[in-house]
Amino acid sequence: MTYLRNRVRHRILPLLLQENPAFLERAGGLWKLGRLDADWFASLLPALAEAPDEIPCAVAGGEKDLFLPRERLACLPKALRLRCCKAALDSLGPGQARLESLLALDDSFEQAGGKSLHRFPGKKTALVNRQGIFWKKT
Repeated sequence: MTYLRNRVRHRILPLLLQENPAFLERAGGLWKLGRLDADWFASLLPALAEAPDEIPCAVAGGEKDLFLPRERLACLPKALRLRCCKAALDSLGPGQARLESLLALDDSFEQAGGKSLHRFPGKKTALVNRQGIFWKKT
């Protein structure tokens, strides 16, 4: 990893700056915009999540399990649904999900068939079924 970081810093970054001297400022602006987007999506999560009576919102490892009901997620555009799923994962603690894993989860959700279980870094799981998506930290 150290060698990759050095290669990027010493070889690739100078080429990007040669091509666009404002590259660092533009990348920093995109990062700030991404953080604002992430905070906004995370703020939507409590309104989307609920704990139905038959599935108590149990404490697991100090973090709450989550349930995102199908009727609330199905009406969202895919981009917003993916961001809400990412916010749900982030709320369960450390462990970065890959885009491919989130897309596979959303594909399962869109199929609305049987059950499917998805595992994520940080000992997090998402169970997709007809009711919605159940998030848990094991």
